[in-house]
Amino acid sequence: MKKIEAYLECVRCHKHYDLSQVRYNCECGGILDLVRDLSQVDGGELKALWESRWGQKRGAASSGVWRYKELIFDLPDEQIVTRQEGNTRLYDAGKAGVYAGLRHFQLKHEGENPTGSFKDRGMTCGTTAAKFYNAKTVACASTGNTSASMASYAAVSGMESPNGRLSNLPLPRSFDRTMSSPSKWAPWTSSLMPDMNLPGDFLPSELLLPNISPPAMFA
Repeated sequence: MKKIEAYLECVRCHKHYDLSQVRYNCECGGILDLVRDLSQVDGGELKALWESRWGQKRGAASSGVWRYKELIFDLPDEQIVTRQEGNTRLYDAGKAGVYAGLRHFQLKHEGENPTGSFKDRGMTCGTTAAKFYNAKTVACASTGNTSASMASYAAVSGMESPNGRLSNLPLPRSFDRTMSSPSKWAPWTSSLMPDMNLPGDFLPSELLLPNISPPAMFA
């Protein structure tokens, strides 16, 4: 099947950038969106390809995420960082379905992912991108699940994943969802991340690169 062309496009001025470039914003300051040219795609052929991968036991195609790599990041299998995440089962909702008044209500058990969290679905993509851009280290802001997932996938890929902790202030539950008020966060202890040479007054918001959901990448 022909590879689907993809590029980054500014939502403001519509300038295009090649995916080989590490960019977070357009030169005009606009946010970049990932665009795929689907005009030449045969939907039936693509669906048949995905169906043919169902049930594979090894390789990137055995992942419930990378089975659909044509619409994620179309890379050779050896460049994909995966722990065969996804493919989690559906379970009958039982009394929850009765309460909701739905006859066929099923729930997907994301705890069946490799590190016990749905975060593995995103982390396989994030670490694959980091590997593609030749990053040596990945890091994220997390209260638990994200950092556990990141450490696992970094170990699989051979990248470093330094862990820092916040001192003095308790972490709010929304910590890994918003960094809108960085003044609320206590400084990270830079001695825990010696290879990154972080200043003592470093704030975790400075670690998150614009428009990048975990993990952030470091060359």
